[in-house]
Amino acid sequence: MIASGELPQVLASCGNDLYQMLKAFTEQDPDKNGKNDTVGVTIMISNNSISFDLSSAFGAPNNWSETAGKFVKAEETPEYLEYLKFMKKLYEGYAAALATSK
Repeated sequence: MIASGELPQVLASCGNDLYQMLKAFTEQDPDKNGKNDTVGVTIMISNNSISFDLSSAFGAPNNWSETAGKFVKAEETPEYLEYLKFMKKLYEGYAAALATSK
């Protein structure tokens, strides 16, 4: 069992593992066709919302949570901030890969 104090470290490890897996799909030619034509993940923005939502994997609530007797929107939680940092890292990695592939 994971102690509550260890949870952020476990989530960080999972996030790093996911990032490395997605990066490998993008950079290591998994279909072995010799072309730079594979991406680890695609993300679509629809109605101002990211449809590839992994925020719950970082411990963010699904829409609302209750903290100290008050309702808190998911986007206002520290866990959601960690999710956004992960998504930023994905985007920056993609942008860098795109820039070097031209």
